[in-house]
Amino acid sequence: MIVRILIFVAILLITEFLVLRTVLKTATEKKKKRKLAMYYLISTFLIILITVIYYLYNQHTEAPDHEQFRRFFALSALLLLNIAPKIILSILSTIDDIFRLIFIIIQYLLKTEMKALKIYTRRVLLLSGFFLALLLEGALIYGIIQGKSEITINRVNIYSPKLPKSFNGFKIAHISDFHLGSFKNTHLIEKAVILLQEEQADVVMFTGDMVNNEAVEVKPFIEIIKILKPPCGMFSILGNHDMGDYRRWYNEREKACNLKELVRLQEEMGFTVLRNQHSYMVKGKDSIAVIGVDNWGEPPFKKYGDLNAATEGLDTSTFSILLSHDPSHWRNEVVSGTNITLTLSGHTHGFQFAIKLGKYSFSPVQFKYKEWGGLYNEKEQYLYVNTGLGFIGFPGRIGVEPEITVITLNNDSN
Repeated sequence: MIVRILIFVAILLITEFLVLRTVLKTATEKKKKRKLAMYYLISTFLIILITVIYYLYNQHTEAPDHEQFRRFFALSALLLLNIAPKIILSILSTIDDIFRLIFIIIQYLLKTEMKALKIYTRRVLLLSGFFLALLLEGALIYGIIQGKSEITINRVNIYSPKLPKSFNGFKIAHISDFHLGSFKNTHLIEKAVILLQEEQADVVMFTGDMVNNEAVEVKPFIEIIKILKPPCGMFSILGNHDMGDYRRWYNEREKACNLKELVRLQEEMGFTVLRNQHSYMVKGKDSIAVIGVDNWGEPPFKKYGDLNAATEGLDTSTFSILLSHDPSHWRNEVVSGTNITLTLSGHTHGFQFAIKLGKYSFSPVQFKYKEWGGLYNEKEQYLYVNTGLGFIGFPGRIGVEPEITVITLNNDSN
């Protein structure tokens, strides 16, 4: 922990130094440079002071843990708003320094003057840096104020000859990653419930991370969510945050009681919580299986899920839907070892940041998760990764709106 803090402080100091140099590059007179340096250092000091005071206040308040967790998100937003644009500026400033070194070498070798080119290159790079920094700052502010509240509904069709005819046209509402402790009010979940009701799906499936840490986070939302009563019920599983691994508990018994209470509260909302087990949905004489596992993740996330236990006694010819929070589970166990047709996951949040240009989309999370958002398939096996409704860490979303997915099952492609 201490090493991480020291690395962060070192990065912060280097960034601040490089940005200060960038600001000073915009002036030629010494008097103006001194004023710019003074204004920059004072504003930076005030931002750091506010951040430290807020942190110390949060550490010594008697607010419940989940409220302190939410305040930490506000602190992370403050830090990000301060440092992210500065990183952009420092990168462009460093590129400018590299160019100037190249020009010096060329001048020395060719015995020629390149003053005009040096001035032009600096102006282009610094103006680009300031523009990109402002663009990023604006995007961050938009993500915090508005981006996290604009719910999008994605509609997907899945075709499989294994699907019983009675389930042709069957609609699944897939939701994930509420992180209810992150919300100061219930507005977004109320909006989501209204949209879900309008969709008139046959079943609602939730793929984990109902809370950040504690079961108590659910209580303000119980009456809102229990309004949902789809014909074939609601199913849910537990994600990595639901397991309670990111909070200090007095002992293992307290942690276990919290998990038990979380399951009970989800059941009170109307969910059937599948913990390494399966259930069935029945229409007429036909049925399809719903399999649910506890969080199954690659390091640093823990493996609580047991797919073998969840599918014990299940006829392998049955059309099956697997709920597994972490999408890495699909490629590691599902595709290679089962004939499960559809897997529903969440977890990635799409990093809460993505750049979308037409059909192309990029998010930093894809460096860790090959399947990070949307529909994927290997032959006749499908995975859908829902990027979630809530947020964690950064209290906003940029280019990755809160998502409800409506999946329609079809037994042919006609």
